[in-house]
Amino acid sequence: VIPKDYVILSPEVSAKITRINIREGDYVNKGQALASLDSSSVDNRVREINASINSANASYESIVSTNYDLAEKERLRLELELENLKREKDRYEILLKEGAIPEVEFTKLEDQFAILEKRLESAKITELSLSQDGTEAKKALSSVSQSRASLQSARSDYSKYMINSPISGTVVRLNSSAGEVVQPGQTIFEIADISEKYAYVEVDEKNITKISLGQKAYIYPSSNPDIAVESYVTKISNLVDKETGTVPIEIAIPAESLDLFLIDLSVTVELVINENKDVLVLNASYILNEDGKTYILTEDEGLAKKLEITARGTGAKRIISGNVSSSTRILDPQEINENDKIKIKGEP
Repeated sequence: VIPKDYVILSPEVSAKITRINIREGDYVNKGQALASLDSSSVDNRVREINASINSANASYESIVSTNYDLAEKERLRLELELENLKREKDRYEILLKEGAIPEVEFTKLEDQFAILEKRLESAKITELSLSQDGTEAKKALSSVSQSRASLQSARSDYSKYMINSPISGTVVRLNSSAGEVVQPGQTIFEIADISEKYAYVEVDEKNITKISLGQKAYIYPSSNPDIAVESYVTKISNLVDKETGTVPIEIAIPAESLDLFLIDLSVTVELVINENKDVLVLNASYILNEDGKTYILTEDEGLAKKLEITARGTGAKRIISGNVSSSTRILDPQEINENDKIKIKGEP
């Protein structure tokens, strides 16, 4: 017997159970909190990430404000110094042409000018990198974003420390208790929706063509055939189990009989292949098969005579038809032979 729906709940993390909110046998709703796990490890991680975010924010603010301001001032100072040195270089160039100064003095000034130009170029790059759209600022901002993403991930981990029911149903098994340390994959709860139950049967693939949806069936606990209930086939699998060569089918258990059939109870299912109303059924031992024909022995004017019939079915009983009725006197072929004299005593 299987329920309408069935789930096994296990933790995703290793932790101690701090609280269990329900008891075995309780009915729970979908989404209801069943148990809480110790989330102190996540708490510590969240605190560490928050500290990392604060540090990354401080670094970013320092770059785009204080550091940028200093870089901007350094660039302006170097531009002013380079402008003054350029005027001095122009003056030295005139003096050199007039022969007022030696060439070595002019070369020395040119070298100073070239060095200052490179320092200014470097200062401009530094200033640009420290601007809001610069590489340093972007790197710091990226660090902030990564820390925030880590925080979001850590907060989402809190859900792993709260076990909620994914379905509405009955807690059929509670396998753990508060204070116990559980591991990932360890079963804590088993919940079943027992508003509907089904008999689960595996039918040999050779016989599956005899089964159809809606087909009548009788179900009873294997230990008690006296409480058989009538039902019908509700599901036939589209696949054959390659290992067993069987096809799973399900038969609904009537709502008024649900309490009689516990989950996992072993049951016997009788599938009705054919139904015949108002037919004659005879023990197979009374039927003779000779030369490909089927007979019974009957009394005819004081003698045992063969009467040809049609017999259907297998097993201990057969359905018979032909020139017979419920009043036909049928003789036991194990005790009487054809043409034996017969005297009937009393009414049949």
